[in-house]
Amino acid sequence: MSGAGSLRILFQDNHLFVVAKPVGVPVQGDASAANSLLERVRDHRRVAENKPGNVFVGLVHRLDRAVSGVMVFAKTSKAAARLSEQFRARTVEKVYWAAVEMQRPITSPGGVWKTNLEKDERTNVVRVVGAGRGVEAVTEWKVLSKGPANALLELRPKTGRSHQLRVQCAAAGLPIVGDRRYGAKTLFPDGIALHAVMLAFDHPTTKERVRFSTVPAADWKALGLKLPRLF
Repeated sequence: MSGAGSLRILFQDNHLFVVAKPVGVPVQGDASAANSLLERVRDHRRVAENKPGNVFVGLVHRLDRAVSGVMVFAKTSKAAARLSEQFRARTVEKVYWAAVEMQRPITSPGGVWKTNLEKDERTNVVRVVGAGRGVEAVTEWKVLSKGPANALLELRPKTGRSHQLRVQCAAAGLPIVGDRRYGAKTLFPDGIALHAVMLAFDHPTTKERVRFSTVPAADWKALGLKLPRLF
């Protein structure tokens, strides 16, 4: 198989394929030639469903390579179109957990971050810019637990900007553990401590609201933070 690799399946039917993306795995093939999650899903369908040849798998959203968590893929073009429209319309509910370094004290239990972001396409680095520039990014956040040096945040992005959560955490003096690009001082195995813990959307054919969640990998235990129950 071209996409050999482990695949943790959370749910599947004739229309959807929901999996837990591991940290450090690219969603699509990139310059590193690393085995992508898309290829793993495609190869699984090819074998498990006895579908030789170029099996259809619709990619409707993405997570950064350094991030882990819930991802949904479409098994049909119709499902792909309907799911993609939900992401565009921002009706998909996305919840992340982020383990952050407390480089500045946290003085509030939560709130809303509204910032304008601008991406440097040459360096793939996103920065906060002033009013009238870039694109607006909005995220609801709250503190779930604290340790001596780290805190666990729940993040609910209301927009889908590149590196949105990473930049907003860093701008608040709370860079995500392992995110050296945005100011973190500590390392995290294979990526950063940002996990897409829950994804909710309308099923593309039944229209029923469905919700999927997954716990972070065992590496999170070393952070010494109390993790709440799943949704």
